[in-house]
Amino acid sequence: MLSGFTSQFLSSSTFAPALSNIFNVRPFSNAASAHPSLAQELGSECKTPSSETCITCPQFSEESYNIDDLSAGSIVCCSCGCPHSSNKSKPFDFFCVSCHHLMPPKKDASFFQLLGLVEKFKMDLKSLEKRYRKLQMHVHPDKFHSNGGDQLEMAEEHSSILNTAYWTLRDPEQRAFYMLSRRGFDISEEHMSKQVPLDPMFLMEVMETRETIEEAPAEAMAGMLSDVDRDIATRVERLGELLDNGQDKEAFEMAVQLRYMNQIRRELYERV
Repeated sequence: MLSGFTSQFLSSSTFAPALSNIFNVRPFSNAASAHPSLAQELGSECKTPSSETCITCPQFSEESYNIDDLSAGSIVCCSCGCPHSSNKSKPFDFFCVSCHHLMPPKKDASFFQLLGLVEKFKMDLKSLEKRYRKLQMHVHPDKFHSNGGDQLEMAEEHSSILNTAYWTLRDPEQRAFYMLSRRGFDISEEHMSKQVPLDPMFLMEVMETRETIEEAPAEAMAGMLSDVDRDIATRVERLGELLDNGQDKEAFEMAVQLRYMNQIRRELYERV
């Protein structure tokens, strides 16, 4: 449900992921060369390298990894004090490039940065899952029990937000509302209808569909479910086009419509 999602991600911090060169680029000349970053491992598995979808792909070179572009918002390693760039256009490594200790969370990074993805609705879910599992393997708290203290606490935070990020981005409805919230929309239940009023014709169709479900025999449920699935697929495709083209107001209305249709699907599924 949206309300659960809303409370989940709005109450969480977000962190940024690894960044380094990945394919056919010069080896690092700094301390990171002895400790390959998570981005290198993720990038090595990327089957369709493209700067349009992946922020760990080849256009990021050694220069883009350097920490010379520091600002007041830089994160500092808790172990050695090494500062790391706060540049939001580059994902942030989970591990210090100097001492290789786990870095503290970066509060203002997005779920997309965390998983090394360009902020777009269109997404390869298999790649998303691979990235999630790889990152979890490196930062899971079980690996830091012997360290204890800050390292274990940070691992628990990273692992928790990775879970939130993955389950948010893998679901089209939640991904859409997350993106819209980052673009200034209030996605709380009580403010939704006030921001972008829904098409009355759509609301009428929803009411009629629910009445049909209530009256239809059990043997008709499977066919109705297939129809709703096709409707949802069409809306998801259109929603992606709107979001990725910056048509946020229209995307917000489509996302709310998708939420209604997903609810109808759940109601049908319970009766199949």
